[in-house]
Amino acid sequence: MPSLRYQFNITTIALLSFALSLLTLVSSRSLESATFGCSAMDHAACDELCKTDYFWYGHCSAWNGVDFQCKCYEYRAPLNSIVCQNYKDYCNDFCQRKTKENGYCFPSKSTRDPRGEPQCMCFKVLEPFI
Repeated sequence: MPSLRYQFNITTIALLSFALSLLTLVSSRSLESATFGCSAMDHAACDELCKTDYFWYGHCSAWNGVDFQCKCYEYRAPLNSIVCQNYKDYCNDFCQRKTKENGYCFPSKSTRDPRGEPQCMCFKVLEPFI
């Protein structure tokens, strides 16, 4: 009997999680702003993808069970990711040597250039979310 009770609790948790996801979808103004079905791992993956493409940050906006969609955000002016265009490979190589992970370039505030100065940051290992 203990396993049946445990199974009921997992089922209940799964149903509550699904209901919460539906509430998130219904309460959002549009599908674009919904985070339906996204896990912490999905949000972290989207953040990495967006930063790799020279965006400030990103998050998962939807998950359909197969694919997820990301919403990426631009840097706020005067910072501009254009200063990083030639540093993508350099930052990846730098981080691969340092941490064995990939890296990305971001515009850091600078007194020399209002658009920012290119800086490298290394990604952390994404731990599986269980």
